[in-house]
Amino acid sequence: MFDSEILDHSDYALEAINEIDTPLSKPRIPIRAGQRIEMRGWAVDKRAADQPPGAADIGGKIFPCEYGSWREDVAAYFKTPAFAGSGYTCEIPAATLSPGEYVLYLG
Repeated sequence: MFDSEILDHSDYALEAINEIDTPLSKPRIPIRAGQRIEMRGWAVDKRAADQPPGAADIGGKIFPCEYGSWREDVAAYFKTPAFAGSGYTCEIPAATLSPGEYVLYLG
């Protein structure tokens, strides 16, 4: 299970964890033991008008996110063409985490 702790997500969105859309609207996301986890969404750095580097921290283990997926919708919303490559994915291999509950941090 994952708890999502979000203070302010006006600069990013976690749109899906595996097949679960809008995971931030759910208090807990069940993941089967040994299941690969894929997260996707978008993130921007409004101060730098660029895409931030990032990673997911789950239980103190760091997993890098891959940035650069085309997100014209995000660029249009913020009226900043540089945000067109703001999409990200982050994959956590199966069996990386032992069974239990974790808090997910994106940054």
